[in-house]
Amino acid sequence: MNTDEIFENRRAVAIKICQSIRKNGGQLLNAQFFLERPYCADSHSYKFSSTNFLRLLAADNEAICKCNPRWFSADEIKNNSWSIRQHAKPELLEVWTKSSDGKPVCFLQEFYNAWSILDKDSFKPKNQELLTIIENLQARGLIENGTDIISFQDCIDSIKKFAESNGADELTSILTVQTWVAESKLKTKMSLFLPSYSDSILTDIEQAPDKLFESMNTARAILKKLLHEKVTPLAKNLSADDFFRDLKIIYHGSEITLQNEDETVYPN
Repeated sequence: MNTDEIFENRRAVAIKICQSIRKNGGQLLNAQFFLERPYCADSHSYKFSSTNFLRLLAADNEAICKCNPRWFSADEIKNNSWSIRQHAKPELLEVWTKSSDGKPVCFLQEFYNAWSILDKDSFKPKNQELLTIIENLQARGLIENGTDIISFQDCIDSIKKFAESNGADELTSILTVQTWVAESKLKTKMSLFLPSYSDSILTDIEQAPDKLFESMNTARAILKKLLHEKVTPLAKNLSADDFFRDLKIIYHGSEITLQNEDETVYPN
């Protein structure tokens, strides 16, 4: 496919995403099934681009709701003689390479989710504790340390604020939050925390579909910047009893009379 055909295909994907969001009350429900960034798990493994992430978010595929981030190319499956689940559907994802004269060339290639491959084991997602997520944001200065009660929603609000402070418009802020929530690895009902798209934002995308892909790339750049933010080690909150928790007192003897707290006299 030439570049014009690829971008025209992307526009169709953007429109499909808008239709799905409108159908589901302003939320992109597929986002809740991505517990980490999807990746190609072929012999040469790599994480998918923001563009292919959007393509998967647009997918109407039973495999998506299995929360398995691993995807394999049709060529890899054929080369390994793996068996495909009955009625399994592939997704067309972009693969970029260079021609003999050095010009970029793109084509759409079939990828199957690992769930669709009978020879693959099931995926067990790693559960990240909410406390770990909070401390990660506190160390980067996004949440004030010492606050008594912090919820996952507070974390989401801090990500939105960080995106806005880095120049994100409303759509980019939504995509930043949505991507962060979907990849937070918190074991909870993610659908409760997915951001909502207003009718005006959806209309803007429908009128200029390229904006969705551009904003997704910007959102990814913001999250990458967050990852590289300066980290300040958190001071542990110690109670009065904790200050000398590791202190050991060994009594050897004395030349004078000593009393304990209950006025008991120590032996000489």
